[in-house]
Amino acid sequence: MMVSKTAVILSPHVENGAKLPTQSIEQFYSLLEACSFNVQLRKLDSEDMSYLALKADIVCIDMCNNHSNATVDKILRMETRLPSIVLLNAPGKGICEKKALMQGIKGVFYTDDRRDIILKGIESITNGESWFKRATLNAVLNDLMASSLQTTNVLPEINPSAMVDSVLTKREWMIVSLVAKGAQNQEIANQLHISVNTVKTHIYSIFRKTKCRNRVELITWSQMARMSA
Repeated sequence: MMVSKTAVILSPHVENGAKLPTQSIEQFYSLLEACSFNVQLRKLDSEDMSYLALKADIVCIDMCNNHSNATVDKILRMETRLPSIVLLNAPGKGICEKKALMQGIKGVFYTDDRRDIILKGIESITNGESWFKRATLNAVLNDLMASSLQTTNVLPEINPSAMVDSVLTKREWMIVSLVAKGAQNQEIANQLHISVNTVKTHIYSIFRKTKCRNRVELITWSQMARMSA
């Protein structure tokens, strides 16, 4: 039996119970439903956080005006466990993706995004991935790597005897290379023609073998492994 997921769309255009206030909201609403979400519409109000009690899997915030920014800031300051926050209808300018990613936002969708791009993004977020431009992901990874290299206690414990190609299989090294380029699980699956679950299994195995705790540590490990080879 499929477990239904819940998504809440917050928009200042929701008035008097209007179900689908704008064409862009209607499109996002229908695509969420296509991904098996139970979708609820709420009026965007930075003073009303009651929708968080719904335990939604995704909260989508319509970024059509400045009130949206205030709501996002307030949500991110809350100490409670947060759902996945997604920004939709973002303008081409005025959104700092790097800042959004570092704050914990799961993805950004723009006003001119095509329907197929939005659907792909929703599916990626549903699979636990983030949805940002590749340049943004690479920039954040580079910043985190630089920070890790300056703070020795966050680096993975490197085993000199593990610095050989035999530690990882050929397929695992291919996945490490793609991770280092900023590829997410779905992108890796597409390139290697395997399922997302298989990618997750490989990454779990890679973390176990290398004693890395996350992708940033894995990238650092792989660079050191290559240099010592």
